[in-house]
Amino acid sequence: MKPVTSLLLLLTAISALAQNTPPGEHKDGLFPRLAKRAGGQSQASTTIDAQYYRLELYIRFNPNRLNGRVTARFVSRTDNLSSFDLDFSDALEVNSVGAAAADFTHKADRLSLTLKKSYNRGDTVTVSISYGGVPAADGFGSFSFDSMDGDPRHVWTLSEPYGARDWWPCKDYPADKADSADIIINVPSGLKAVSNGTLRYVLVNDSSDAWHWQVRYPITTYLISLAIGPYEHLSGVYTHGDGSVMPLDIYAYPSRAAQMEEVLNQTRDQLDVLSGLFGPYPFKKEKYGLAQFGWGGGMEHQTITSVGDIRSGLTYLYVHELGHQWFGDALTCASWTDIWLNEGFATYSEALYAEQRGFGGLPPGREAYHAYMGSKLYYSEGTITRDTSSVGSIFNRIVYNKGAWVLHILRGVMGDSLFFKALRRYAQDPELIYTSVRTRHLRTVFEDVYGQSLETFFDQWLNYSLYPFYEIKWETVPEGSATGLFSLLLTINQQQQQPVYDMPVTLSVHFIDRPDTLIRLRNNQRRQSYTLMLPAEPVSLELDPDNWILKNVRDISGGVYQAGISHTTIYPNPFSRQTTIRLRYWDSGKPLLKIHDIRGRLVRTLQPRTSTLFHDYYFVWDGKNERGIRAASGMYLLTAAVRGEHIPLRSKALFIP
Repeated sequence: MKPVTSLLLLLTAISALAQNTPPGEHKDGLFPRLAKRAGGQSQASTTIDAQYYRLELYIRFNPNRLNGRVTARFVSRTDNLSSFDLDFSDALEVNSVGAAAADFTHKADRLSLTLKKSYNRGDTVTVSISYGGVPAADGFGSFSFDSMDGDPRHVWTLSEPYGARDWWPCKDYPADKADSADIIINVPSGLKAVSNGTLRYVLVNDSSDAWHWQVRYPITTYLISLAIGPYEHLSGVYTHGDGSVMPLDIYAYPSRAAQMEEVLNQTRDQLDVLSGLFGPYPFKKEKYGLAQFGWGGGMEHQTITSVGDIRSGLTYLYVHELGHQWFGDALTCASWTDIWLNEGFATYSEALYAEQRGFGGLPPGREAYHAYMGSKLYYSEGTITRDTSSVGSIFNRIVYNKGAWVLHILRGVMGDSLFFKALRRYAQDPELIYTSVRTRHLRTVFEDVYGQSLETFFDQWLNYSLYPFYEIKWETVPEGSATGLFSLLLTINQQQQQPVYDMPVTLSVHFIDRPDTLIRLRNNQRRQSYTLMLPAEPVSLELDPDNWILKNVRDISGGVYQAGISHTTIYPNPFSRQTTIRLRYWDSGKPLLKIHDIRGRLVRTLQPRTSTLFHDYYFVWDGKNERGIRAASGMYLLTAAVRGEHIPLRSKALFIP
C-alpha cells in the first residue's frame, strides 16, 4: 500500500483497441467526406399528405439517361387546394404533367403543380409527371451511373437525407410516409433491377426487361432505392418464429459471388438475434436482402440493404443496417433533428449482437457487450440533437456513438428486465410502427414501462454537450475497536459546467481480505456528501466500476491505494465450458494470468485475449491445462504475474466439467 496524492482514474466504459474495432464504415465516416452540398429541407407543400407513389423508370446506358413517369396520390389537408409543390431537382427536365395536374413551373428544385380544380380537406388528388435527363451527381450518390467489376451498366441510389428529389418528384421529407409504392424498372436485357418490397414479375421484352417491385408497407422517400447491374443472385428463405417464411436474397458483384452463401447464413443468424430482442422482423410479408453497390459503407433501404461489399468480415456493418429495419425503416425519425432514433439504435444493435455472439475473442455475455460499447466511446463536445441544414452535421459520429451510449446508460438506470421490455414494446407499438417518430414517442413508451419520469434523463443526455466530470474525495473513520466498523465519508463533486446530472451511480468499495461491496447512490447535486457504514477499512473506491455511465472520474483523496490488481471479475463462475476473467491493472506492463489447483500446482498460464485503453485485461480459460487436457473438477486459485512479480488474487474459479 502507498498513499495517493493525485490519481487520475478514467473509469469509463471499456474501450477496445484498434484491432478490435469492427470493420466497415457507416455514414458517419463517409458522408462528411463525400457531401459536396448541404442539401436542404423539403420545399414540398404541407397541405398534402402522401399516400402512394408509382415509379415507372427507364434506364439507358451509353449514353446514360433516366426517363421516368411518376404517378402520385395525395390527400388534401386543407380546403380549396388548387396547387401544391413537390421537391424535384432542376437537373432533370419535366416533359409533361397529367391526371389532376393542369400545368407546372419548375425552378430552384421545386416543382409547382396547378390543379384542374380545387379540392377540399380529405379529398384524394392524383397527379402524374413525366420527366427525363441525367440526374445530378451531388457527391454522395443519390443516383449514380457506375461500373460493376468493369461493366459500365450499373446504377445505384442512396437518397438519404435529401436525395430522392434528385431522381424523382416527391414530397422528400421523412415525416410523410406513403402507404405503399410500386417501382417498375425497365433495363437492358441481361441486367437485374433490384428494389424494395416484393418482386411481382419480370417482363422480358426483345431488348429490355421490366422488373416490377411492390411495396405494401408504409415507406418514406429516402428509403426507396435502385440497384441495377449484372448481379449474381443467391436466394434463400428465412423462417420466422411463428413458422412463416420469407425470401432472403443476396445480390453481389460477380467477383463476390463466392462469398454470398456465407453472408446469407450469417444474415439468418443476425435475424435470429435481433428478432429475439426487438420482436418480429417488421417486413416479414415482403423480404430481406443485401445488394452490393458502389458506395463504401451501408444504407438501410427498406427490405433491401445496400452494402459496399459482400464478405464475411463485415458482420457489424450488416448488423447495423439490419437493426435499421426496426429503427429507421419501420420506425423512422420524423425529422433529421431526431436522427439518433435511427443511428443510435442501429449502433446499439451492434453491441447487443456482440453480447449474444461474443466480440474481440470474448465469449457471449456481459463482458463482450461492455467491450463493444467501449469501442463506441465518444468524448468530444456536441449535442445529439442536430443542425439539419448540413449533411455532415446530421451524420456526425456523436449521433451514432453517443446515441448508442444513451441507450446503454438508460439500460443501466432501468435494469435489464424493464429496459428490454420497453425496447421491445417501442419496436412493436401498434400506434408507432410504420410511422415517423420523435424522441417524445420513445420517452412515453419507456416511461410507461419504467413507471417514472425520464424527462431529465433525455434532456441531460441529448441536449447538453458533454457528460459528467466526477471528482471524488473520501476518508474513513473507525467507529471503535469493539465494533470493527468504519464510517466512509464520501464527497462527489460534478465539475462540468452544465447540467448537473441526476443519475444513480454505483460505488464499488475494495477491501484487502473480503469481497468488494457495491453501493447504489443517487447523485443529483453539484456537491453531494454521503456517510456510509462499512464492515472494514477500504483500500480503494471505484465510481461506476462496470462503466454504465459515459463519464470522467478523478479521485483527489489522500487515502490508501493498493498497487497492482485493483479489480477482478469472473463470469460465469462456476463454469463448465469456459469462463472470462477480467483484471484491472493500472501500472505499466502486461499481466499474465496463472491458474493453480488447490494444492498450488500450476495448471495453465494465460495471455490476455483482449486488452483495453483503460487498463482492463481479459483472459478466457477453457478449463484445460497446458497440454490441452481437461482439468479435474474443483476450485482453482488465480495469480497475476507482472515483470516477474506474482500477485495472488482474491477471486477463485470453480470448474465443473
